[in-house]
Amino acid sequence: MYPFVDWIWNPISGRCLHNCSYCYVKRIAKRFKYEQANPHIVEAELRANLGHGNTIFVCSGCDLFARDIPDLWIKTVIGYAHSFKNNYLFQTKNPERFTSPLFELSAARDILCTTLETNYFIPEVMNLSPPPELRSIAMGKMADAGFQIMITVEPIIDFHLREFLFFIKRVKPIQVNIGADSGHNGLPEPPAEKIRELISRLKTFTRVVEKNNLRRIIA
Repeated sequence: MYPFVDWIWNPISGRCLHNCSYCYVKRIAKRFKYEQANPHIVEAELRANLGHGNTIFVCSGCDLFARDIPDLWIKTVIGYAHSFKNNYLFQTKNPERFTSPLFELSAARDILCTTLETNYFIPEVMNLSPPPELRSIAMGKMADAGFQIMITVEPIIDFHLREFLFFIKRVKPIQVNIGADSGHNGLPEPPAEKIRELISRLKTFTRVVEKNNLRRIIA
């Protein structure tokens, strides 16, 4: 998902509370007729040698900071990760939990990311995810606390340009990743010209990475 990541590490597994309509993990489970279990700790992963000098994406297959994940699990995962000298990417659609001092995230070692598909809240798509505005506000707090912030706009959904730019700009992102829906989920996508304008505006204050699947819309 991110070329700069050396590998992924999934010490927590199971279905995600947010239940977004476009979730690729749900799509894979359906394809292989696999019933997702409730969230649980994968004990073997908490004995893994994570090495040193790596950039590791933590919990790429679920949301470590979703509301139904116990505080103790999050503390355990972060504590184990920080026992190795690596950098870590934590991504969530519930970034308000990032702001809790309980979890002892490190501005020196941790990159924090959230998904902002659009500035609008679309219940039938986002289901139990916090609205994009609340995600933006929480990430702004973390940026002000000195953390490196990354935003992923994938799958991109039609947006109000000025408001969406405000949501992104206030979090001071070091990078914005933009991608399209790869799962044929029937999402309301913006026209190519609108995406090009968004990218042009974003490039005035941050780095923009266009995912390959975006070519379907803007090529």
